[in-house]
Amino acid sequence: MNKLSLVLALTVLGNQWLLANADSGSVIVVSQDGTGDFNGTDEKPIREAIKKARQRGGGTVQIRPGNYLIRRGLKLTSGITIRGTKGTVLKLASPVTVTAPAKQGQDFLVVDNTSELAADTYIDIYPPAGDKKVQTVEIREIEQGKLILSGQLHQSVAKKSRVGYPSNVFFVGGSEKNITIEKLVIDGGRKKDIPMPGHCERCALLAHGVWTYEDGPTAPPIENVRVVDCHIRNCYGRAVAMYSVVRSKVKGCLIEDIADEGIDLDHFCYHCDVTGNTVKRSVTGVTINDGSYCTIQDNRFENCDVGVTMWWWHQCPQENLNVENVIKNNVITSPKKVGISLGKKCFRNKNISNIVEGGINVTESDNVVEKNTPK
Repeated sequence: MNKLSLVLALTVLGNQWLLANADSGSVIVVSQDGTGDFNGTDEKPIREAIKKARQRGGGTVQIRPGNYLIRRGLKLTSGITIRGTKGTVLKLASPVTVTAPAKQGQDFLVVDNTSELAADTYIDIYPPAGDKKVQTVEIREIEQGKLILSGQLHQSVAKKSRVGYPSNVFFVGGSEKNITIEKLVIDGGRKKDIPMPGHCERCALLAHGVWTYEDGPTAPPIENVRVVDCHIRNCYGRAVAMYSVVRSKVKGCLIEDIADEGIDLDHFCYHCDVTGNTVKRSVTGVTINDGSYCTIQDNRFENCDVGVTMWWWHQCPQENLNVENVIKNNVITSPKKVGISLGKKCFRNKNISNIVEGGINVTESDNVVEKNTPK
């Protein structure tokens, strides 16, 4: 190959590299007015945009203003940013109630509202009270307040039973990394008169690495997940729940009216930051459950059961759980139970310069509690 041919070949390769990298960093637009790369009013165009970004090896999905109804949750993989703009709302479909009893073998349900339900989707049925699921069924079609099912009911369904989707808005699994969710309003679809199970379902974000209680993480953890400048509200599950996640942050968010924990750094979360958030009317503002080396700083927790709680789960035998966390410069007002609580086997943590109503309860003696101001 002569010098000219070599130069031309290198130029072509260089241009291909530039094009590939430019493509992977480009913005994919979701809209409701037909001007986006993908268009619609539910999760389907968002899912297609995420798929395209994943095929490129990452990128930004920009969601333009509008209310997007989420029936089936959205899975995020490495290198993807989900970015809203003013007026972008992602809302989980709200549950409904059964208005007429249904017999075993019946292939339809009569419900009080079908406006947020859709054909070709799966729903969970719960009895009028309690968290034990009756059955998961597929909706084949919808007609005048009636859900026509793809199969028969395995057992009878009582009047006032509850029907809803089990999805989280966003899910991150495996060992994914470098994921950002920013500038979104995320509504969990909670109706106070229709209680539904939460915890690991019906969350705004569930980031769940690979782990067991006995062995701890059994694969590399999820890394660098960022939830920034979001408004998260009305969730049955937690607003943000992380398991086996490292070097991640929740920053500058407003979180309110959560039937579970506001922000949960759960088993084997390390070096995570929760800074500059306001959490209102949640079970806890922040929970650290077997996480270490995390920072909870410059937040406001208002009208939660507990502002910040840290505790050990008895099935986890690992060393260095619930250690060297910093709780600093937070303001905690009107807790229903206690301002800050550090339970059994929580060691070498620092509680510094917080303004706390409701007191600070610390079980172990080697935690630092200083310069806090009662409110």
